[in-house]
Amino acid sequence: HYTALFDYEVKLVLSPDHPLANRLHIQPQDLISETLFIYPVQRERFDIWRHFLQPAGITPHFKHVDNTLLLIQMVAAGMGIA
Repeated sequence: HYTALFDYEVKLVLSPDHPLANRLHIQPQDLISETLFIYPVQRERFDIWRHFLQPAGITPHFKHVDNTLLLIQMVAAGMGIA
């Protein structure tokens, strides 16, 4: 028996002019050709990988970024998503 302590949603960070920016729902297949910026830890530690992409057999191009401000700037410049 367990009790959930909290609930959360996984969010995707996109530039405002990204083709997926106005979509209400994103499917794993939508990300197959994307560059996905992640922090430099094993991708198995990321919920978007374990619970969304991996079960669907989707492996986008992962790019490690260790600075949040840089990550946001790269997304805003249309270089990828986070």
